[in-house]
Amino acid sequence: PSPGFPFCNVCGDLTLRVTLLDTLVALPDQNPISCRDFELAGVRGFIPMEACPSVAAFALVTCGCTVATPAPSTPAPTLPTLTAAPTAGGVTATAAPVNANCDVCGDPNLRITVPNNIVNIPGQLPITCLNVQLAGDLGFLTADVCLGIEEFVNMAGCGCMPM
Repeated sequence: PSPGFPFCNVCGDLTLRVTLLDTLVALPDQNPISCRDFELAGVRGFIPMEACPSVAAFALVTCGCTVATPAPSTPAPTLPTLTAAPTAGGVTATAAPVNANCDVCGDPNLRITVPNNIVNIPGQLPITCLNVQLAGDLGFLTADVCLGIEEFVNMAGCGCMPM
């Protein structure tokens, strides 16, 4: 049974829907889950309200979140960019990032030390410092976003320190 959390759109914006249903998404400290099941978990109240804004960072690219539109009469096939990652049970396909790594603290020798503070970027859902760091490390931030992200990381008090 559902723990009864409110509805959570894992894509963040209510106009967006998951399109890569069978792609696996891996959240920190969780087993990989298909984007289909991840979306259903949000719809059925299995994602805590306070975690909902942070999960969008993982789903947006990995699950192919796009504006929901009616299907064309003759749908064209789309192929996601996939990489193979070995697992104990075979090979797991995951969406590949399309950007270079981003040093969200502005320097490759600095890392976030206050992971649970919230970074607020205008026009975006709030996201934890840890998830910003992960998005930067995994190449999910565009070059334009990377150029300005340090300011928001510092304003959120993410505690960039040498590692």
